[in-house]
Amino acid sequence: MKVKFAAVFSICALALFATAVFALVLSPLRPASFGANGTWFQPSGDFKLRCTEVQCLLKGVNPYDVWHGDVIMRPYRPNYAPNAPQLRAEDGYDTEINAYAPWEYTMMIPFALLPMSVSWPLYAAILYACLFVLLYSGWKFARREGLSTRGSVVVGALTILLAAVAVAGDFDSGNFGIIVCTSAVLMAACLDKARESTGRKAIMWKALTGLCWAITMLKPQLGLIFAIPLLMRKEFLACAIASSICALLTIPPSILCHVSPITLIMQTPQANTFAFNGCGTLPYGLHSLFPVGFAINLALAIGAVICIAMTFALRKEKSAVVYLFPAAVMATTWTYSLRYSYVLLWFYFALLLVSLAKNPHSRKLWIIAALSLFFPTRAFSGLHFAILLLPHDSGILGMLHDNFYYFDSVSSTVCILLAIALCRAYDEL
Repeated sequence: MKVKFAAVFSICALALFATAVFALVLSPLRPASFGANGTWFQPSGDFKLRCTEVQCLLKGVNPYDVWHGDVIMRPYRPNYAPNAPQLRAEDGYDTEINAYAPWEYTMMIPFALLPMSVSWPLYAAILYACLFVLLYSGWKFARREGLSTRGSVVVGALTILLAAVAVAGDFDSGNFGIIVCTSAVLMAACLDKARESTGRKAIMWKALTGLCWAITMLKPQLGLIFAIPLLMRKEFLACAIASSICALLTIPPSILCHVSPITLIMQTPQANTFAFNGCGTLPYGLHSLFPVGFAINLALAIGAVICIAMTFALRKEKSAVVYLFPAAVMATTWTYSLRYSYVLLWFYFALLLVSLAKNPHSRKLWIIAALSLFFPTRAFSGLHFAILLLPHDSGILGMLHDNFYYFDSVSSTVCILLAIALCRAYDEL
């Protein structure tokens, strides 16, 4: 009875939260600052950009060429592209376009072929399904760590609620953050199953691990760092399968726009994919001292080194959720520090909550938990999200808005330090 009650309670609570997000994001009353057109099922942001890229590709044109300004074609206007021509909406260039990983184009073709009034609700349904998977996975992880049914339900629910700003941001923009996080969590589950299995079953679970990693590569700036724990655990089959999937999915776009698959892949990091959007591994202030490319590459290198060191410290850990924890944290803090990627901190909060449940009298854990309410949840990013809804032309709000990335860089740095402290505290339990 307790298990049934816990399941019903959790589903109802999550459904209520999902309904609230749905009303906020898809309501015609949503604020204009959210970037919507004020109508139901007509989202802007990343989901619309991704569909626009595919629609451009289906016309036989490489989206990168349009974004970079090498090809000028109505109605597309480059979005944040360096040195691209300034095209005006009133001249017919009223649709923003970006460029992304080519394997993502193939995955998005079904959505791009459907009317937005159909594809967006369908995509939103996938995001809701991901929320339920995360809830169940949090419960399952807590149970494996020895918590009671009731305590596990609390862990499952809180891991999502503590990342509520990130979740709302994903629904608002149609970003892939929730999908990437869910794929990473499923990757951990597959790794655990592979470790517990032998023979063909082990091979099957390793193959599914590779499939999950391929899905996390929907956002390569987040998914790429998971190569570190996989390679350190010698999961070569999973890495080969993920690489093969991405390579095969690159072929259709290559054929459509008559560009080499290798060229399309090499264009990916240039097309804003690893944009300098705040960074914990390199203070944002240094961005003005070095060329952008050098600063980004240095940040990537530093982030990778930190991830390797943290993963090595957890090399004997049996639970894959714990083992993938450093990669999940670093994915949100190396170069891509935006609110809708923070849902990957599911790993952080799952580990923190389980650690607190196991040792509720630990002062160190409670200090980490108290600071976590302000840093890993990104108080500055949440504040920035709120500032967008208010007048911020001057005063304190204006100052916070103008210097947001500096604040977020400090927040990301503290997040990394807290993650290291949490690793040590968990290891001592």
